[in-house]
Amino acid sequence: MSFFIKKCIENSVLWGLGGSKTKAVGYDSIAGYDEQGDRGKWKGILKYSYKIDKQTKERIYQEYPPRLDFEIIKDTAHATFKTIFYNDKGVKIQDVNIDNIIDILPYRSHVEILASWSTISLGTYGATLKPKAIHINIFLNKGFDNEICHL
Repeated sequence: MSFFIKKCIENSVLWGLGGSKTKAVGYDSIAGYDEQGDRGKWKGILKYSYKIDKQTKERIYQEYPPRLDFEIIKDTAHATFKTIFYNDKGVKIQDVNIDNIIDILPYRSHVEILASWSTISLGTYGATLKPKAIHINIFLNKGFDNEICHL
């Protein structure tokens, strides 16, 4: 990530992230003011769960592991997805579209993703890498087996 933060600092004026032609924007301004990137203009790949304290307005990070958010590539002309989906046997799932995606990828499914991080995205939030899912292998949730000891 330090490579991308360095590029954001070098291009901060061109990309609208702050700074001036004679002075680069500060590292903390881009990377954020804590390990999770709070208030930074570079949004890291890992996303951390947090709540906002009502009195102090500070972030309180939850004890959940960080997550990755992936974009499923859409073909808007045909209302289908360009991302290729496979079942747990490795067989391609045909005709995945916006109407049947919930049936194909139900809540709490286990997935394996082949992803591409090919572009830096700029927006009002700052700069980030946008991971795009190229292939998704879906393993349906079988539930928790209470018949054996997991400890």
